[in-house]
Amino acid sequence: MSTISPPNSDVVWAEVEHGFYVGSRGGEFLGYVDVEHETRNVVCDMYSRPVGEFTSLAEAMHALETLQPSEEGAASIA
Repeated sequence: MSTISPPNSDVVWAEVEHGFYVGSRGGEFLGYVDVEHETRNVVCDMYSRPVGEFTSLAEAMHALETLQPSEEGAASIA
C-alpha cells in the first residue's frame, strides 16, 4: 500500500491495491477511485454510490475531495 498526499491538501490518499485509491480527511473515509482504464476513473462516495467518471486520476481525486453531502444523504460535486 502506498500513501499519496497532494501538497496543500488535507486529504490523504492510499493506493490499497493496484488502481484502487481510497481517500480520507481527518481520519474519516471519503470514498474511493477505481481506475478501470487509463482514461476511465470511477469515483464512488463513502457509501459506494457512484459519483462520476473522469478521464484522469487527478480529476477523479479532486472530484471526491470537493464532494459535498446533500440534504437527502446523497453527495454532489461542488
